[in-house]
Amino acid sequence: MSEIHVCQAGSCRRKGSEAVFLEIEELADALQEAECSVERSGCLGLCSRGPAAVVVTSSSREIIHTRINTLLDSANVVESATGELPNVDDPQVQSKLSGVRAMRKRETAIEHYRWNEALKAVSDEYESRTKKGQGTAALGRMTAELISNAGFKGQRPPFDEMPEEGIQSYTKWALERVTKVTKHSAVFHFTSKDRKRGTPFPRGGGRSPPRPKTWHVTLLGEVGKNEEGPLPWVERDYTPVSSAKDWERGQCDILIKIYGDGAATSWLHRVASAWEASPQRDLMVWLSKPVPTLSVPYLVSGNSSFNPASVLLLLAGTGVVALPQILHHRDPTNKLGISTRRQHQLHVPVDLMLSCRADDLLMLPEIATLCQEALDFSTVTYPMKGVRRATLLVTGADSNVKTPPYPEVDANSADLERLKGLSNTRILETRLSPELVSEAVSRMPTPCRVVVSGPSGFNSAARSMLLSSNVSDDAITILEA
Repeated sequence: MSEIHVCQAGSCRRKGSEAVFLEIEELADALQEAECSVERSGCLGLCSRGPAAVVVTSSSREIIHTRINTLLDSANVVESATGELPNVDDPQVQSKLSGVRAMRKRETAIEHYRWNEALKAVSDEYESRTKKGQGTAALGRMTAELISNAGFKGQRPPFDEMPEEGIQSYTKWALERVTKVTKHSAVFHFTSKDRKRGTPFPRGGGRSPPRPKTWHVTLLGEVGKNEEGPLPWVERDYTPVSSAKDWERGQCDILIKIYGDGAATSWLHRVASAWEASPQRDLMVWLSKPVPTLSVPYLVSGNSSFNPASVLLLLAGTGVVALPQILHHRDPTNKLGISTRRQHQLHVPVDLMLSCRADDLLMLPEIATLCQEALDFSTVTYPMKGVRRATLLVTGADSNVKTPPYPEVDANSADLERLKGLSNTRILETRLSPELVSEAVSRMPTPCRVVVSGPSGFNSAARSMLLSSNVSDDAITILEA
């Protein structure tokens, strides 16, 4: 029997993948004689081309479907699995699924405080319902509520300037300094005294003890008019490299790679550079309250019975930010600001394989320190320290970038030499390959959780290599970097 796996991870969810799942499930059920299962899936590594799904045929052949943006696209997925194209003109099917996709996109955006994205989804839903002659009064009320959440209460588009009032679930953070770490990337250090900034681990007030998790925040890039919605900002998620306890102290450090064509990063680079040149006034940036990413120790977006005996990290570029967030759970008192059960502290072997370009080698001092810790505590099983084994895969500089944002930053050769001097690290001038992945997997105690985080192309390739190494899809967690 064929299987259909529909991605339900972050970026696909924001593009309506929950509704895609419902569409495919409904269309498959309508084919009475066809046999296939429809299942929710973790990230498939196709983030930039979502919503995405993979069909696994009865002969174990994989068929990838990306940009499933219409009901007909969902029907094509079902046809790949069953050999029969569902009738998308069936009035009953259309009635059940009408507006579901826009509604799910809106709900996901609201859940993550992405007001611009939510308003865009409502606008799309309004347009769809208007064309079908359906009522839109509820959407009008929702639009007003979302505009109010965004700080523009009682106002109407266009919104050319940032709001004078507060933005719900966001607070202003002052840029304290910028640490340039490579020619392309920097750590932006923010501070805040606003108690409304929230915490990754809410507690007190009769709440249950907080569950351990990794987390991220949304940064508002104040770019003005844009295609992502009617508000004068774009919303981008970042995983801080600083700890949850730092956040509660009013400190947040975010590692950011500057892209010349990136709306948010090019804005941040421009205003930060101007501020560094003339820092008479504070540069304020809007950051959201912390949003959960992965539950610990399972390292999935929800609860799971999968309790790993080891963790393998396959990271690329700024995906390396997953490393400190995961290892912070080994020291919950000092890093999280809470106490957690011993079985939630990830005192299991953690291996790292990091792919990066020669001109953008990130977090090398931190990786060297973690590898040294593992050597120093190699005979200790509790508490377990550092990274057991690290492999750095270095490829050539990006030839497409003629003028990097920080050309004055020298190559971090001293950090590389320090890594070369450690017995549990190796540096290879090559790309990630099936052979390297298979070798890394073979060294891990089982069951092993594999966390993949990097650009979309890297994530997709890494997942394929892991599956070829007989790693179960259920053991793979993919994060978009």
